[in-house]
Amino acid sequence: MTGTSRRQGNSGDASARPNPSVSAFDRVADTLYALAPTDFTTARNAAVGQARQAGERDLAARIQALRRPTAAAYALNLLVRDHPELVEQLRELGEDLLQAQTDREAGKLRELGAQRNVLVGTLTRQARGEALAAGNPLGEQAVAEIDQTLRAVLAAPQAADELATGRLTHALTPDSTLPGLTSAPAAQAAQAAPQATTSPAHPPADGPSRARTKATDEQPDHQATREEHQRRLAAAEQTVHLLEAERHAADIDLEHARERAKHAAKQLRVSQERIQLAEQDLAQARNAVTTAQESDATARHAAEAAGRKAALIRQTLTEQRGALQDLRSGGPGNDDPPASES
Repeated sequence: MTGTSRRQGNSGDASARPNPSVSAFDRVADTLYALAPTDFTTARNAAVGQARQAGERDLAARIQALRRPTAAAYALNLLVRDHPELVEQLRELGEDLLQAQTDREAGKLRELGAQRNVLVGTLTRQARGEALAAGNPLGEQAVAEIDQTLRAVLAAPQAADELATGRLTHALTPDSTLPGLTSAPAAQAAQAAPQATTSPAHPPADGPSRARTKATDEQPDHQATREEHQRRLAAAEQTVHLLEAERHAADIDLEHARERAKHAAKQLRVSQERIQLAEQDLAQARNAVTTAQESDATARHAAEAAGRKAALIRQTLTEQRGALQDLRSGGPGNDDPPASES
């Protein structure tokens, strides 16, 4: 068969090496869900034929009710079969998220939310790699469904239980675990009932026996419906609570951001006022420099004028002193001696 999972050899044939603690149905289911989706239907129909040949009509009906997994479910089944500890890791983180939501710890929610995004991204890439290594590459839609399912597992313990079986048939959603496969006989019988009515290997019963069979089939169907409703309700409530807590944390972040914005706006106004004052001081300083420069030029001119005036005064004083000296000495050109007395 083409596209067969590389893990088929790990699971082995349903009839090989039987484990007394594992039912025949579980052995068959584990084998089938280790196969690629393209090989599932053929292998399932072969297992149904073997069970009918062995006279195991109930087992054949339960096997017939198994549904082919989607590409996303197939990749996740591969992932949890090789790494079952990942389910517990998802479960623990989901419990921490729920506890933080219950306690309304905004900071813790933000931290765990970041861890959730990292873990979901890592496991999505890992599941995609598992499928690729098995020769069944995934499209973008399947990758998106893996991401969606992992987030559903974080939001609801029931989804984690479904993932842990390694028998998912389709993606899970946060508001509904939508179990695709469970080993519980009641759920399997509920899924098998429509198939059994059209199978040649199951002739219709007559009279009261047929009525009892119908009543017996309806009882697990109703029970499965009630359980499914309860799972959907619990998952929806947890999702709503988680979203409310995240909204509360976002409101707190928004309020803090608004406070920071107000503070930043106030600081901006103060800075602008300081810049304005500094610009005014700078203008005043420039005016003072200009005034000082002008005063300095005026002072230099005045000093030069005063210097010239002082030089002129000194020159005049010198000349006046010379004239005074001449007058005291008898005036200029007076060389005759004074007349003697007779």
